[in-house]
Amino acid sequence: MTKEQEEVIEDLKSLSPSESSIDKVLFLIKEQQEENKKKDKIIEEMARFMTNKDIDEDICRYQVAEHCKDEEYGVTTNVCINCIKQYFENKAKE
Repeated sequence: MTKEQEEVIEDLKSLSPSESSIDKVLFLIKEQQEENKKKDKIIEEMARFMTNKDIDEDICRYQVAEHCKDEEYGVTTNVCINCIKQYFENKAKE
């Protein structure tokens, strides 16, 4: 946590946070949202890169069957991208 974030949190702990503290919190939230969007874009591009490599079709079918059980459309680029992201999200939860 940055020093600025800690200061804002301390400000908000008081009974009457200043308007500038609220503005700072809103700014920090917007900043975090932008950072999250950038990370989501990076993850999307990494998954797209992985699907563009010579991945054996059998591997993709296996992954869809094992990790994307709700997928109805077969093996397509978008299915693979979503499947790769879902696979790593599940791994992160373990």
